[in-house]
Amino acid sequence: MKAVIQCCKTKSTTASFRVGNQRVKFVVHPKLRSEETDDFPARPDERMPNGTTTWREHLVEYNDTFRATGQNPLGLKQAFELYAPKGYTAYSDLLRHFSASNMYILSAGWGLVRADFLLPDYDITFRIQDTPEWCVRKPADAELFHDFAHLTPDVVSNDELVYFFGGGSYLQFFFTATSTLPVKRVVYYSAKTAPDPKKCRGIKYDGKGMTWMYRCASDFCDPLKKLQR
Repeated sequence: MKAVIQCCKTKSTTASFRVGNQRVKFVVHPKLRSEETDDFPARPDERMPNGTTTWREHLVEYNDTFRATGQNPLGLKQAFELYAPKGYTAYSDLLRHFSASNMYILSAGWGLVRADFLLPDYDITFRIQDTPEWCVRKPADAELFHDFAHLTPDVVSNDELVYFFGGGSYLQFFFTATSTLPVKRVVYYSAKTAPDPKKCRGIKYDGKGMTWMYRCASDFCDPLKKLQR
């Protein structure tokens, strides 16, 4: 049994890579962002200023070093620690319930990542409403991203349950990210229309607003709530 939860706009830190004295801020459209900030805006799959490595490749190298040595000079957070939805403890609740090896986060900027994978601060989302253009990732931007896919066939068993806690704007991304896996997808949803029954088993959750999925995830982990599974 595994859990996948969508990312969150609010982060617990601004720790990131640096270019000179500038902090790197990862967005969808760096040129649009550069007009509004003193940060160094970049897209995850752009090449670094040295011209030989992409930021995503550099992040993998940074994580490899961290796992081998424990060194984390930039103070990057593990994915489950990075996101900080105000008033919710969904990420830590899921970690305790599933463990880091069975918890994954669906990041609009980086893809489907392990809960213990170090991530830098970024501002990328699928949500269009009330969001600056430079941070909105649209379907037409798909070729600009080479998303991580840490949930792979070798770490799941046939018909293993994978629970998804996320809004409608992340649902297709979840289906795509797990399309090659021989698992049974269970999707909690709050919309009036259920997700495609050919792709998952949908479970209606009585939630409102844009943060219902975080409460849903915590309810899932609370035996007193007796959430349908």
